[in-house]
Amino acid sequence: MKSIYQMAVDAGIPPDTIYKRIQRGMSLEDALARVRPRDIHGTAGKYNSGCRCAECKKAHRDKQRADRARRSPDNPQCPHGTQGGYINWNCRCEACTKANTEACNKRNRKLKEITK
Repeated sequence: MKSIYQMAVDAGIPPDTIYKRIQRGMSLEDALARVRPRDIHGTAGKYNSGCRCAECKKAHRDKQRADRARRSPDNPQCPHGTQGGYINWNCRCEACTKANTEACNKRNRKLKEITK
């Protein structure tokens, strides 16, 4: 019979994760079967946890492109006339640019008061 350590290694899950799951009352079978996205290569989650293999880099790149497309200023959900529209949605319309300028000026005035 294999040890829990060896079963975890074979499943591609860190052994300490399996031990923690068992301590929380999860059965060994469930602990070994439950794989989070960050534990699977070729996912953005695995890239975010530090993996830099080609599959994970591609998944991260694809996710970033999809997020960027979703945050397009052409999206009807873009909050025009706000600093959030300027920063988060990359909108450069006159209203968003003005809102960002005003917010930055306000912040700079506040910083000047604090440092006096």
